Amino acid sequence: MPETSSLIRRAAKPAASFLLLLLFAGSVFAHAKLVASSPSANETLSSVPKAIELTFSVAVQPSMSSITIIASDGKRYEFNDLTARDGDKVIAAALPELTAGKYTVEWKALSADDHMIRGSFPFEVKSGESPEAAPPAATAQEPAPSAEHDHSQMDHSMHETPAGINWPQSLIRWLAYIAMLTLAGVFAFCVIVLRPAIGESAAEGRILSIAFAAVLLLIVANLAALVLQSSMLFDTGFFASFDPAQLQRVVTETTFGPPWAMQTAWSVVVLVAVIVLRGGKRINFLWWFGLVASAFILLAPSLTGHARAAFADYQFSIVSGWLHLVAAAVWVGGLVQIGFALPAVLASAGRERLLEISAVIARFNKAAMAATAVIVLTGLYNSWIHVEGPAALIESQYGWVLMAKAGLSLVMVVLGGVNAFVVHPKIKQQANAEGDPGSDASLPLLRNVKIEVAIAAAVLLLAAILAFLPPAREHSQQAEFRPPKECCSVARL
Repeated sequence: MPETSSLIRRAAKPAASFLLLLLFAGSVFAHAKLVASSPSANETLSSVPKAIELTFSVAVQPSMSSITIIASDGKRYEFNDLTARDGDKVIAAALPELTAGKYTVEWKALSADDHMIRGSFPFEVKSGESPEAAPPAATAQEPAPSAEHDHSQMDHSMHETPAGINWPQSLIRWLAYIAMLTLAGVFAFCVIVLRPAIGESAAEGRILSIAFAAVLLLIVANLAALVLQSSMLFDTGFFASFDPAQLQRVVTETTFGPPWAMQTAWSVVVLVAVIVLRGGKRINFLWWFGLVASAFILLAPSLTGHARAAFADYQFSIVSGWLHLVAAAVWVGGLVQIGFALPAVLASAGRERLLEISAVIARFNKAAMAATAVIVLTGLYNSWIHVEGPAALIESQYGWVLMAKAGLSLVMVVLGGVNAFVVHPKIKQQANAEGDPGSDASLPLLRNVKIEVAIAAAVLLLAAILAFLPPAREHSQQAEFRPPKECCSVARL
């Protein structure tokens, strides 16, 4: 039976990958797990250990990790200055002279994907004598004991972020996604669609108002994300997390910091550009500058979290994640402009209005189809990287959220197809017909677009939730990834 089950899973994997391609699967990735320790869990030692050593499945960030030893009488030994080796997958601390007795190890570690994990396990020392010539665990060359040997009796439920939706961080990430895609979509829509279709128009003023609101929302969401990250790392309450020293450590000592600073700095720069454009100085260069700057903003999420954690094994993971967001901005951001900015400022009625809408939709359809192709390809690649197999989709909370996200994305594709191949031809036909056009054929399209925007908001919420759920695949190693120098130089402004 086990062999049959294994064969079924191997055979089903290609089909599942193809299904995920069709359903636009999103990015997910494994958090770190404790796989071995010395002393091991529930181990009884005949002599006092010289050091304690923890081995994780992926790299952790030593400066934000800690180990605490608690004796049975309540005495605590806290270690924050840890040594690391094996690509930061192993952290260790030299121990003081312990006496015979029972001890509990409490540990926490910040993984390479910026998720905090924590846990505890006991061990016992039968003798107070120190072993002779015992090398410190941090410099030992012997291979680490296997997870099966070390942790077979451990409560693994404490080894990673508890299962469940992290609503505060998910909601802040959701607002950031909405703001980023809308902001980038403003510039992409104006540069790629609106201006080539009908030239400069009064629509730009309303579109810039949307951009202004989006960039302000993004800055506020970024500040909230920093405070939440500080609270998570230092186990402090919301207000205590505003401590400048804590915030500085998050920015300067974790992999969360540089991408956050880059995104915040570029957001401020774009805010200035939007203010200048809204002031009446419609400088063509600023439209292109805003497009490039918003692309840098979209890069930041891929420099942290799951995409960054996959970089050592899959060097295209960061670029793929970035292209996925860029394509989504072209599609979803364009829908926002068509649904909420364009109708109010186009010609009020008649054939002229229909001609303008038809010209804009014709050009947007081309951009949206290209964006959809990119989303499909990057979605397939991300699924291949991050999803272990079809069983992961139905055996985890993450899998159910992912399938819901994929299903809603498919509904968006269907609505987009109806607009492009059914409704738009009717608008074009009515615009070119002689005589009174009668009822406005663009109204069904505008209604469908608003429905698509609402569904897109739900998809983004599910994507934000996925970012903080335990994902579906582990990788063998991690590597340090640093943002490009030009990005960091902006972040220091």
